[in-house]
Amino acid sequence: MTPEFASDPEILSHLGGFVASSLKEPSEHQRFLTALSRMHNRNDPSPPLAKIRAEYLAGLSEPLAGFRFEDSSVLIDSEFTPDEKLAFVATLSNRGDLSDPAQWADWLLNIDSPTWENWKAAKGTRDRYPATEVLSNWARQDYQAAAKWLENVPDGPLKADMSLEYAWNIAGIDPLRAATYLPQLPVGETRTNLVNKIAESLDSKDPAAAATFRHEFPASP
Repeated sequence: MTPEFASDPEILSHLGGFVASSLKEPSEHQRFLTALSRMHNRNDPSPPLAKIRAEYLAGLSEPLAGFRFEDSSVLIDSEFTPDEKLAFVATLSNRGDLSDPAQWADWLLNIDSPTWENWKAAKGTRDRYPATEVLSNWARQDYQAAAKWLENVPDGPLKADMSLEYAWNIAGIDPLRAATYLPQLPVGETRTNLVNKIAESLDSKDPAAAATFRHEFPASP
C-alpha cells in the first residue's frame, strides 16, 4: 500500500467493506483473514491494516449469516480475537436471516454470561445476551421450533430471561402459549406488562378465553 493510499481513511473503509461483500465462499474469507493476520504478524502494528480489518469485520455479518453454520462458526472461532468475537456476535445475533437459528443459539450459549456483561460494561453498550437475541427473532419466525429449543436450556436466570423474551414475542401470535410462561416469571412491572399484552391479544382472538385469563391474571390499568 502506497503512503497516499494508506493515509486515506475513506479508501480503507471502502476496501474493507468491499472485500466483505465481494467474497462468496467461506474459504475465501478464511484466506483473507489469514492474510491480514500474516501481515500483522510480519510488521509492526499497522493502523491501515487495523482499519481494513475493522471495516471488513463490520461488513461480515450478512455473508456469514447466509453460510452454513459449521463454516461460519469455525471461521469466527479460528480467526477472530475474543473482543472481535463478542463485538461481532452482538451484531450477528440481531439478524433475522441466520441459516440455522437452533445451531447458532446453541453455539452462542457457550458465551459466558459474566464475560458478556463485562464486555458490555467496557463498551458502554446495552446489547442483550446474543442467544436471547437470536431466540427473540426466531420466536417471531417459527415459535414452535423456538419453544422446543428453549425447553432444553438449563434452568436459571438466563432461562428466565429467555422465557420472558419468548413469551413477549409470541403474545400477539399465540397468547395462550405465552400465558403458560407467566408462572415462571417473578412478580413485577415486566410481568405485569406481559399480562396486559396477552390480555389484549386474547380480546381480539378469543373473548371467552380472554375473560378466563383476566380472572386468573387481573390486568393492570
